[in-house]
Amino acid sequence: MSEEFEYDIYQLSHVHVDELIHLAYDKNDAEAQCALGYCYENGIEVDQDKEKAFHLYEMAAQQGEANGIYNMGVCLGFAIGTGKERDAQGWLTNIRRAAEMGFAPAQNDYGWAWECAKDRGFFDKKDEQEAFKWYLKSAKQDHQTGIRNVVRCYEEGIGVQKNPEEAEKWRIRLKDE
Repeated sequence: MSEEFEYDIYQLSHVHVDELIHLAYDKNDAEAQCALGYCYENGIEVDQDKEKAFHLYEMAAQQGEANGIYNMGVCLGFAIGTGKERDAQGWLTNIRRAAEMGFAPAQNDYGWAWECAKDRGFFDKKDEQEAFKWYLKSAKQDHQTGIRNVVRCYEEGIGVQKNPEEAEKWRIRLKDE
């Protein structure tokens, strides 16, 4: 993945890290906090600092930024920069919140939580129909992993009746395949 593409996730490819720092800290801009957090998490134009990344995601989440909420959840779930053990419930709470806000990556992950719920201890029971519902919401926003999951669900009959034709309709929306 190119550095330019990584910045494009945040639609801030034209902004240099020094400007992101200014926007994130001086202007308290939640989008810049997410983008700068991503830079620190991955060592893009700055030294990698996962604790600083988590703090920036947390700042954005406190302002209600769906991407910040999502990234904070991911950090909690995988103990990235938190200084603590993995927190599955912290992950789930934040992923659900961002999913309900319409954030496509979170919708996909929330679907995964329902599909793998019992195995991972997220919910009392697995609910493949609920999983498919969230995968579909993500896919409708052209989120590539969401589309892959919708294709898989239609192919395997997960939460929906098997339907190879519908799977193919979704498959053509995948990029680079």
